[in-house]
Amino acid sequence: FFTTLFQVLYLQHREHWDLGLSRNPRWTLLRRQVLLSVLLSLAIFAHLISGLLFVWLCVDLLFTLRSQRKDSASAQDIATILLLTTVFVLPLLIGLAVFVGQAKGLRQVFAFFFEYHLSGEFLSWPTSLGQRLLDCYTGVRTFFVGDFPLTHPVGEALASLVGFAFLSHRAHSLAPQICRRLLLWLGLLFVHFFFFQPENPEAWGPSSFGLIFLISLGLCGPARFSLFARAVAAISIAWLGFLIGQSQRSAIAVAESVRTFT
Repeated sequence: FFTTLFQVLYLQHREHWDLGLSRNPRWTLLRRQVLLSVLLSLAIFAHLISGLLFVWLCVDLLFTLRSQRKDSASAQDIATILLLTTVFVLPLLIGLAVFVGQAKGLRQVFAFFFEYHLSGEFLSWPTSLGQRLLDCYTGVRTFFVGDFPLTHPVGEALASLVGFAFLSHRAHSLAPQICRRLLLWLGLLFVHFFFFQPENPEAWGPSSFGLIFLISLGLCGPARFSLFARAVAAISIAWLGFLIGQSQRSAIAVAESVRTFT
């Protein structure tokens, strides 16, 4: 929740889209920066994977500095959000590691927060590139539609990849600034979970906003065949709702059987 809310308001703050939220004169630049820093801090506290948002901002800052316009005001804006977030988060994280995790030094503080990565149980190097990519697709697919069997996993994964690439390209032509940043976010998640439990559907939860936005914009943006594309989008949403309903019923049936057994 905090991750998606931060991304929505950050893109509004950077004026990559207009949701009508910045027209209130009481929302000064500093107040918006503080709000975004608090949201980013809450996202990190809710789940450490949201720390990738900090990396996301750093890369956005780098792109801003390397852009042809070299907008120093924009770079200073992003840097301020990063600095405020560091001020909010760092003391609390160190305190948590010291007082809860009994950390005695920086190495132990690092080990406290990256225990799962350092244990060797969850972080792994792929023995097969194709299988690992298929694991990533399976994790994403399971997150959205539930644990349905893959009858033709390779074909389905390739078709989904081609479809997503086409829709992302179309979305990028309509809103390049937003789509670049959302694709960057999806790329960061992919790089992380490619090595860290890619088949786990919960891992791909933070990707839902970016994926849904890119696919929706690619389907429903203005185009020659916009009516057809919107019909496809409506049918896809209905089908997705049906699959989610089936998954929920299956999960309820399993829960009832476990309750009866116990």
